[in-house]
Amino acid sequence: KLIGTPSDEDIKQIVGSDAQSYMRCFSKCEGTGVRKRFSSLDRSGSELLEQMLVFNPSRRITVAQALEHVLFEKVRDRKLETTAKVA
Repeated sequence: KLIGTPSDEDIKQIVGSDAQSYMRCFSKCEGTGVRKRFSSLDRSGSELLEQMLVFNPSRRITVAQALEHVLFEKVRDRKLETTAKVA
């Protein structure tokens, strides 16, 4: 109930007809939202978590985008970061 059920558009993005059928079994409901469930999170924390908890991967925040989020501004040190080589 935190993020609700996926939209029909989101379900179409799921690979596998069995998985799509399974997701359609659930009654449609709106999500309550991160803020309501995790009231101790500050605005930036709840904003980032909501961007991560998205069914459709094409609309979900990427790792690179998440690392640019204001939440990590004070703790991120780019000089200490490394990047893995893509095979």
